[in-house]
Amino acid sequence: MRKGRITKVSVTLAFALLLQLFGAVGQAPTASAAPIVADSTWKAIDTTLAVAPGSALDLSYLNQTPAGTKGFVKIDADGDYYFTDEPNKKVKFFGTNLNGSYGTDPTREEMVIIADRLAAMGYNAVRLHDNDDNVEWAVGLMVKPTSTTVTLNPVKLDNFEYFVSLLKARGIYIDLDLLAYADYSSVPSLSKDKYGSFPAKYMATLFPDGKAIWQSFAQQWLTHVNPYTGLALKDDPILMGLSPMNETILYNANFSNAGVKEWLKADFNTFLAGKARLPITTFPDMFWTADPSIRDDLAEYFTEKALSSHNEMKNYLKDVIGVKVPIGGINYINDSLANYWRTNTDVHETHLYNGLVDGRGASFSFTPASHPRYSMVFAPESAANYPPQSGGTLFKNYIPGLALGQLYQKPFALTEYNQEFPTKGRDDLGLMVAATGAFNGWDMLNRFEYVARVSEATKQSATLGGFTSFDTLTDTLVTMSEYQSTLLFRKGHITPSEPKFVIVRDQTSVKTHGASTENEDLEINRMYIPHLFKMVTVYADKPGEPYAIYKITPELTPEQIASGNLPAQNKISITNSMTLKQVAETFINAIDDVNLKNNMLSNLNQNKLVSDTGELIFDLNLNTYLINTPYVIGAVGTLNNNLFELGPVSMKASVDKGTVSAATLDDKSLDKSERMLVIYTTDAAATGEDTIQDPLDSKKRTYVRGKLPTLAKHETMEFHLKTTLIPAGYKAYKLATNGVRLQEIPVMATGKDVFVQLDTDKGFAFELVYDPLYTNDFESGAADWTSVKGNFALQTESSGNHVYQSTKESTAVVAQTSGTDYFVESDVRIVSHKDTVGLLARYVDPDNYYSFTYDALFGKAIIEKRSNGTSVVLQTATGVTLPLDVMNKLRFEVVGSNLYGYINGQLVVTATDSSIASGSAGILTKDLELPAGFPWGAATQQWIAALGSAVSSEINAITGSNETFLTGLTEFLKRVKGPVSYDNFIVAYRDVTAPTAPSNVAATVLSSYEISLSWTPSIDIDSVASYIIYRDGQQIASINGVNTSYKDTGLSLGTTYHYTVKATDPANNVSAASEEVAATTKNTLLEDNFESGSASAWSVVSGWGTFSVVTDGSTKAYLSDNADKGATKSVAGLPTWTNYSVEAKGKMDQQSGRMGLVARYVDYNNYYTMTYDNYSKKVFISKLQNGVTTDLVVSAALAPLPAGVYNTYRFTVNGNTLQAYVNGQLLAMVTDSTFTTGMTGVYTHMLKGYFDDVVVHVIPDPDTVAPTAPTGLTATALSSSEVALSWEQSSDNAGVTGYTIARDGQDIATVTGAVYTFKDTGLSLATTYHYTVKAFDKANNVSDASSEAIVTTKSTLLEDNFESGNASSWSVVSGWGTFSVVTDGSTKAYLSNNADKGATKSVAGASTWTNYTVEAKAKMEATSGRIGLVARFVDYNNYYTMSYDNFLKKVFITKLQNGTSTDLVISTAIAPLAAGMYHTLKFTVNGTTLQAYVNGQLIITATDSTFSAGKIGVYTHQLKGYFDDVVVSVTP
Repeated sequence: MRKGRITKVSVTLAFALLLQLFGAVGQAPTASAAPIVADSTWKAIDTTLAVAPGSALDLSYLNQTPAGTKGFVKIDADGDYYFTDEPNKKVKFFGTNLNGSYGTDPTREEMVIIADRLAAMGYNAVRLHDNDDNVEWAVGLMVKPTSTTVTLNPVKLDNFEYFVSLLKARGIYIDLDLLAYADYSSVPSLSKDKYGSFPAKYMATLFPDGKAIWQSFAQQWLTHVNPYTGLALKDDPILMGLSPMNETILYNANFSNAGVKEWLKADFNTFLAGKARLPITTFPDMFWTADPSIRDDLAEYFTEKALSSHNEMKNYLKDVIGVKVPIGGINYINDSLANYWRTNTDVHETHLYNGLVDGRGASFSFTPASHPRYSMVFAPESAANYPPQSGGTLFKNYIPGLALGQLYQKPFALTEYNQEFPTKGRDDLGLMVAATGAFNGWDMLNRFEYVARVSEATKQSATLGGFTSFDTLTDTLVTMSEYQSTLLFRKGHITPSEPKFVIVRDQTSVKTHGASTENEDLEINRMYIPHLFKMVTVYADKPGEPYAIYKITPELTPEQIASGNLPAQNKISITNSMTLKQVAETFINAIDDVNLKNNMLSNLNQNKLVSDTGELIFDLNLNTYLINTPYVIGAVGTLNNNLFELGPVSMKASVDKGTVSAATLDDKSLDKSERMLVIYTTDAAATGEDTIQDPLDSKKRTYVRGKLPTLAKHETMEFHLKTTLIPAGYKAYKLATNGVRLQEIPVMATGKDVFVQLDTDKGFAFELVYDPLYTNDFESGAADWTSVKGNFALQTESSGNHVYQSTKESTAVVAQTSGTDYFVESDVRIVSHKDTVGLLARYVDPDNYYSFTYDALFGKAIIEKRSNGTSVVLQTATGVTLPLDVMNKLRFEVVGSNLYGYINGQLVVTATDSSIASGSAGILTKDLELPAGFPWGAATQQWIAALGSAVSSEINAITGSNETFLTGLTEFLKRVKGPVSYDNFIVAYRDVTAPTAPSNVAATVLSSYEISLSWTPSIDIDSVASYIIYRDGQQIASINGVNTSYKDTGLSLGTTYHYTVKATDPANNVSAASEEVAATTKNTLLEDNFESGSASAWSVVSGWGTFSVVTDGSTKAYLSDNADKGATKSVAGLPTWTNYSVEAKGKMDQQSGRMGLVARYVDYNNYYTMTYDNYSKKVFISKLQNGVTTDLVVSAALAPLPAGVYNTYRFTVNGNTLQAYVNGQLLAMVTDSTFTTGMTGVYTHMLKGYFDDVVVHVIPDPDTVAPTAPTGLTATALSSSEVALSWEQSSDNAGVTGYTIARDGQDIATVTGAVYTFKDTGLSLATTYHYTVKAFDKANNVSDASSEAIVTTKSTLLEDNFESGNASSWSVVSGWGTFSVVTDGSTKAYLSNNADKGATKSVAGASTWTNYTVEAKAKMEATSGRIGLVARFVDYNNYYTMSYDNFLKKVFITKLQNGTSTDLVISTAIAPLAAGMYHTLKFTVNGTTLQAYVNGQLIITATDSTFSAGKIGVYTHQLKGYFDDVVVSVTP
């Protein structure tokens, strides 16, 4: 590993759904020893689909709405897209692919969900493919034709047009495929009898009737007026492109059908005759297997047929129908012949996938090494391990390599591409394709595909990766990659290169040579070039020169380049024997710019491919692809703790291989951006997934799908931004995959640098936002400041920097910063130790505010309150020094009642006060205040003694040997006070406010095991991060803050549950609980009358058959429209259901086939049915076991059931007894024990039938068995008033519901659920109690009592020896001072580490304690300051202390009342207490008598009645001390 390696990228250059079965990616995964589960390496993440509006992952703002606002899409002379109303502005499209033919279309509501998510992804183009499918499981717009005139499916068309209107409203354009997978077999002239299963797209290319259908479909579809937009597609500028046919390359077809071969042989021989060539006797099955002697003829023949067909259709679309947009197509295979065919299209459109996985089902096999990460494509190990695919090479599926064939002056549209799930490097592909595509001037990118199934586009997918291996929305890693790519490609932040070289091909040679159909191995050694320069290709008449490369020089006109007639001196000589590097050197040496050439060669010699724009760097040493622009940066591939410096960003990511990107969201450069999105992809997995080595093939793996939740590989990253803004104004957030801010991340600001530690424990996305309430660097003045007093004014320093400066006592505020919880920060420079400088917070007026000041003369930091004109010092810290003549940073935080003062990032003083609730921020300086009688008298002596060390040192340095300190001090004070300068002033909000409580909580009972909750969203000043759901007081779920509903499942039948909901925000503030709502689950397992219009709870088994909710008279019913299908089933419920009765009304359309019910459905091969058979007039109870049907019992014939009316069917399964009823009559009964549990369902066989009023009743077992008695009951006295109980779980046949606790024979409490502890409070001191516990179940069966536990409460109010390692019951007063539990020798003690702080206290106990003795062992580290105890503590301004003073060797009993200290009594001097050893201190408060003891000896007694009750505590003053064995006893 190359850990610690630095790659600096500041390179300065001079010009600085029919499902497709293609694609897959990655390197070989390690064979897993166990399935992946959530642990320290893998973290469960939130993958909520609905994107939070306005979030960092809502990129819908990129789209101008509605689509078409700027006119139709056209192509300019340079081959770029533009809108007719903006002819000089290049347009780029980025989007996805959507299936145009689903078995069941999305509902209107689901269409809105899909359209919203597409817009949120930042997509501005959707390619709709497979629109012509006309098979049952993929129904498109075209009704299966029976003639050459097409009919459109009206329902499908209406749905399509509605969806188009939704896309248009969101600024999303559409690109269409006309023909892909239609079925022409019902057209007599194209029937299967004639041409077998020869695809319709080839029929349309070759056969006149096939072409006629093609044109009819286009005419019908493109001219139909959309009722939702008022425009036909041909007239609607939402249409940005159209492909006449999808993936149709004649030489890739199979011609093995006899009818096809005969037609082609005749047509081909006609072609040969026209060329005066000999005829053939048999047409080959495939071009690839044809005799080599005719392959050149076939290539020429296929060229004529393909181009004739394409151009005829292109002209038909434009001239007959009136289509106004560019025509693409011929979008499959990327050899030189296919590219030549594309010279006839308006757009160079193509597809390419990194390999083929075709992963479906619960598990599947794939070969990881055939899909290397793009970042590893040039690594030697990739080539060494690559298993060739169909003779292809490592670069066969390398998308950047497409740039070598890019046609000159045509838009380049990559309308299908992907690296497929679950291979590694799916995130590599996104950034690298977007970056190289933008660099090479590509115009459109559409990853394939969004989702294969409607449900996965609208609901949370059950697995990572979705139904197919190329689904993108269901793959969290690819979703994040798409966000990275959108911002990179669409925003135009990558500088497109100008063409530097052109490949010229002889068009005659290409179209007349079969070799042109091969992926050209000759170009493998040119794969560096797409990362260095833009190259284009032209096809021209160049007899004798089939292939040549020329450099493009400034004097060449576009016409010359397009003609291919270029100067001989511009020709570049490349041989196939050259290495990749040699080819690159040849190209670089050919350019004329010397500086550019030298820079590129220098980097190449360091194994770095640097683009001629200088923005893209492929570091082949690290196998890392780097992006470095002012607006977006990225690193792709090997990260591995290497430090990457990219413009203003440096970063170090721990993951071995992954991606990082940072992109501005406000179109300001990163160093000025106020909002940016950072994405750090590591790896994603599903819970329980596994990758297993194939036992027979070392290169194959079997992938085993997992389930939700999705897991992210937990890695970290150091992210560092150099900003021109004030760093303290930044906030950072972890985001869910839908953009919701889940958690605020600490930001460290130093100088002009912002540091953030990112980790992927909650996902891959992060937001960095500049969010101050107010900032001012004074470069634009200080007009918004109000001078309260003094002479603050703007000053220009010698460097040109502006500061806000004062030379005397001054105060200035900014009114617009008024608020409650915030911090105020500023750089401040002092030039004299006479200065006092500071910050203001919650400034109301000159007589009411808080201040945090630094007094340079005394080296003190002070938090002060000014209230009604009176100044009160809240807290002071001494020994603080600021250097002179440099900018220091002061920060003052006011959060609730807590006040914090920081100097240069260090917390130096804290205080607590709640007098002033809100106000503005400001700055101040103070004048020196001399003591009375200065320079003489006791006051002066005390004043001098308190001077700061820096001042004392400075005075001593200027005092001569014959002068006194006082003389030097007098001289020092005569100096003129230097100016105080402020800069980079900022006020930023501190979020300590919880969201409002969720309101209007409603609970809707769905079934016997499900309750749906909904509520009105909470409001928060930032945003709601999550909602926490509580059931019966226990947290059961935390859901994404964009959701306001939750379905609670797995509940018990007929049980009442109580729910509350709380909201949280990114700062982890938690709202109050909502009002409680209660609901009782149904006594039936399932009820469905289908009146909702939905059958969302039902699932059609294996997708076999058509089931839907329809209107039947005045009600709705569930229709099985399957008269032509056998054994169709739709099931519902849970696989855990055991004994139940399913009943439903059923109506047959005709007296044919069978109708009935399903019970204990395990899977499509295992279940029971009861059915009525129309032919035999009998009722059957049948079992399907492992796919084999057995009739368990058949009834006698009964009176025929009439069609057209509802009959009632009932199927009961209870233990091994199965009973079948019709219209209330038991007709068949049998015993069988094969299946014990399973779902229920409805069933038809060769019958169209309606079902309604389905009800499933549980058949309960009577529960008469009581739980076992709880065992292991223990009772522990926690204090004088609390006892803790615990016991072992009881067992019960139906489950224990709860426990009843009895004290002294009386029931005192009940706990429910899995709770085996109880705390009994409010007890009496030193009292014995007797406890028992009983268990009960849902049927109220009660167990015997447990054994009795006897316990006596403590006679002490408190005992703490700190051996637990924590001091959770102690509270540091006002947060002033550092207290912690530490190891002291062989035991633990409570350390007051406060030698530099006065009057530090930590308290414990209850405020109601009155008469007691507090005793503790105490040890001083040095004989300085004071140590002691606190009693009757009321608040930080009111309490008693007893303390030992090391200087006077005396014991004090002191009272602090309303902040004023009074010594009630002082002892005479006692024998000094030694440092380094423990002494016993005791403080007794009894009525008005206060007594202080040391080492068992009563030292002093005082009398005072000020405080009658309060907590106890420990106390130090300017001393580091240890406390242990604290005991508080009641004084009787």
